[in-house]
Amino acid sequence: MSKIWIIARREYFERVRNKMFIIMTLIGPALLVLSGLLPALLFRLDAGGAKRIRIFDETGRLYERVRDALESDRKGDGREAHARESIGRYDVSPVGGKGRSLEDVRRELAESVRRGEIDFYVILPRDVIAGARAEVYGRNPSDLFTVDDIEAAINDAVIEARMREAQIDPSRIASLSERVRLNVVRVSEQGEEKISGAGFFVAFIVGFLIYMTIILHGQAVLSSVVEEKNSRVIEVLLSSARAFDLMMGKLVGISLVALTQYAVWGVAAVLFWIYGLAALAASGINLALPSISPLVLLYFLCFFLVGFFIYATLYALAGAATTTTQEGGQLAMPVIFLLVIGFYLVFPVMRSPNSTFATVISLVPFFTPVIMPVRLVTEAPPVWETLLSLALSVVTAIGLVWIAARVYRVGILMYGKRATIPEIWRWIRQP
Repeated sequence: MSKIWIIARREYFERVRNKMFIIMTLIGPALLVLSGLLPALLFRLDAGGAKRIRIFDETGRLYERVRDALESDRKGDGREAHARESIGRYDVSPVGGKGRSLEDVRRELAESVRRGEIDFYVILPRDVIAGARAEVYGRNPSDLFTVDDIEAAINDAVIEARMREAQIDPSRIASLSERVRLNVVRVSEQGEEKISGAGFFVAFIVGFLIYMTIILHGQAVLSSVVEEKNSRVIEVLLSSARAFDLMMGKLVGISLVALTQYAVWGVAAVLFWIYGLAALAASGINLALPSISPLVLLYFLCFFLVGFFIYATLYALAGAATTTTQEGGQLAMPVIFLLVIGFYLVFPVMRSPNSTFATVISLVPFFTPVIMPVRLVTEAPPVWETLLSLALSVVTAIGLVWIAARVYRVGILMYGKRATIPEIWRWIRQP
């Protein structure tokens, strides 16, 4: 046991002293936030100026309403008003058409688009209120945000015109159509509790952390094994420690590296909880954190550790059976597939967390670390199910460690070729 801890300590300090580990640990939370927000921000980013739009309104009734909808900061969709991001994004102007045919107007506007004088022009035909199609022309119709905004503005104007023709007050319809919002309350043996989707979000984060840990630190296990084989350092190490001690030391040491990183991020989250939420509330932004019991958090930690050991052991097995990191990565691809399948299974389990399907899937050790946290925060299963799933996962982890150790003790000294399935099976059976 002492040798395992010596090897684990070596693996641990070798990695936490690495400059890249320190940098990623410090900037990791910022990168996670940016990875979630940046795509949405970039997707809405308009690198150019305000879109120049000309509108030819044959009805003589819709232009002002369309212009106001595009240039204002709010719009009504018949159900509720919600914020828009169109302030300053559109420069809208009318097209005079008296004494000219529609074809002449089209020709003039099309030439303006070709010369770069305008970006889009809109034709509102005389019978658009009766159901005819409006037309939008532009050099870049792939600008779906602008096209969608124009369509929404035209729809608002046409619907309002139809209501006025029917002598219906549009503002009255909007107030009568205001949507009802729900307070969602969980009823359980502990009583009633108002909930939100944040609990599921936390459970999903646990599964995501397992996935990222396997991708990053599981690959580190594989690379370490392959590098030691290729450098022949392993021959020296085996002279003072058993193969099982070496493998367990690696697993324990690298798991502690992952926990150290998450502990630093956890401290950052707590500091944000204490100071950041108050600052956001003072600026008018209120964030509600999910209410999760300490016992559930303890379960999350246990499932995380067991899940890491299950998958990291498979990576160690892949490294012992191959001679290059590339071969090991290919052999370990099924590991990633198992995790991805687990994520896909989250959605039917979330809808019926206590169904027979959810119960059976959550007892499969390869899916347990992802599925069980979701069940715990949606509709908590009986305690015996939680403990049984945890016990089965622990037994599976121990069994995989035993199998991996038998492959490791032979494969760690194999050079020059990748082991075949019959060879690996023979190593496992070898006493």
